[in-house]
Amino acid sequence: MEFTKSTALVSPRHPSGKPAPPLPGAVLTALGEIWLDSHSCQAWFLQALHPQGPHCRWCGRALTSPAQAATWQALGRLRCPDCGRWCTPLTNTILSKSSLDPRRYVLLCLLALAGLDDRAIAQRLQVSAETIRRWRARWREAA
Repeated sequence: MEFTKSTALVSPRHPSGKPAPPLPGAVLTALGEIWLDSHSCQAWFLQALHPQGPHCRWCGRALTSPAQAATWQALGRLRCPDCGRWCTPLTNTILSKSSLDPRRYVLLCLLALAGLDDRAIAQRLQVSAETIRRWRARWREAA
């Protein structure tokens, strides 16, 4: 089944006459990574990690200029005017040194929450099952 606007909005009728709900597997197949808007996931992820907004990940100084805010939103490197160290919004976070971007991390979380096994998630994200196992271990450590 190919995902189209009509399949997202209209589902077949159940024998009882009520609309049949889309099954989780069909939803994941239809939506997948394409559905997750990169900008929205990144904005949500940054807000969840840093509710105080852009700041130096080393000394905590607020980074308030429009140029710094734009660089922060683009996950770029910033040099702190106080301590002189370089950082990104992902420095010292769960995604530090990870190959996953925020959108793929959100998808990983959703697929894990849906109960998919490591192999199925790895295939969907095009990473190894070992990578998924390591993410689950990180979550256990953080919990």
